Amino acid sequence: MGNLRDALWEIRCAVHLAWISIWHYFFILEEGKFLANRTNVVLLYGFNGLPGGLVPIKEKLESLGYNVLIPNFGRGTKRISVFVRRLRIFLRKKEASLIYWNNCTLEELGPNLLFFGYSMGGLVALELLRQYPEYRNVRVIACGTPFRGTRLAYFSSVFFSASRDLIPGSDFLKGMHEYLMINLPNLYQVRAWYDEIVPRFSTALPEFPAYTASSVAGHAALLYLDKETLQYVLSKQ
Repeated sequence: MGNLRDALWEIRCAVHLAWISIWHYFFILEEGKFLANRTNVVLLYGFNGLPGGLVPIKEKLESLGYNVLIPNFGRGTKRISVFVRRLRIFLRKKEASLIYWNNCTLEELGPNLLFFGYSMGGLVALELLRQYPEYRNVRVIACGTPFRGTRLAYFSSVFFSASRDLIPGSDFLKGMHEYLMINLPNLYQVRAWYDEIVPRFSTALPEFPAYTASSVAGHAALLYLDKETLQYVLSKQ
């Protein structure tokens, strides 16, 4: 019964995410702005995703007092390097108003800035740190991120260029692992106890602290973490 309940919950989460993603595709989700006096969380969606899919976790974070921004890069099907460039543009644009109104840069936000990357979004955040050293002190939470790739990428790579970066043993993942081992960024991992898309062994980097959500089964269900779990995870960063 437990496996059936977990499967039904994952299906429900996936259907709800599809619905709110479509809804916010037509009714554009506000990207937000940086605030100097609040902890700023930049949410990054994953492969084949849209900003609206992050609404469940956005609402919980805001109820906990965090300031949340969600960049809109278009559908998450392009190479990770493309999304890193778009994220860089987003950050520079949002930083301009931060400097104007608060006389403060992103670097000066210090502990008041972190990236929360869901699935492939975690790799986008870390690739930003690798390409742009000025962000090296930014904290990163990688939620269900395929650090060792996912076998599903073999099939989807025929249709989506992003999948080529997610194939186990890809040049991108090798380069990322080398970067992480040398630079040891401020990274915290979150994963479900069962994940049909990104199994636990794929999210496991023993060199970095990690939290396994024992109450969550399924990749989409990671976006429905309860507020207590989110508060715990963010307190570790």
